[in-house]
Amino acid sequence: MKKIIGAFLLSMASGSSIAGTAINCHEVNEMSNKMVEICLDQTNRHLNENYKELVKQYGKKSADNKKLLKNMQLGWIKMRDAQCELNMRNTGSNAASVGMVCEVILTQKRSEELEKMLEGEFASFSEHKKH
Repeated sequence: MKKIIGAFLLSMASGSSIAGTAINCHEVNEMSNKMVEICLDQTNRHLNENYKELVKQYGKKSADNKKLLKNMQLGWIKMRDAQCELNMRNTGSNAASVGMVCEVILTQKRSEELEKMLEGEFASFSEHKKH
């Protein structure tokens, strides 16, 4: 039932965001639930665009790269979902709103990570400082 409602809300939100210009979702904590829904759709689309570009760029080099990219992204999705579920379970009556905000924020961060990977900026272990 949750998935059906979520899919419905996302379809409603996508219609709203496509009709207008992109929304600045970096202030998601200050937005109404409807705007958060629109931001969730917008950030998911942006994430998916970046992921598809990453697969084009690195996946074409080998089947192993493509498999690693898929496993990497599926692992991230599981982590995001678990983290947002934990946030929802440990909040008050606005758990659904907290969950959506969590998803928007983590998805924005992930999308930025994928953009850096597209630019060739993978995590550098040489930058790791010894303590």
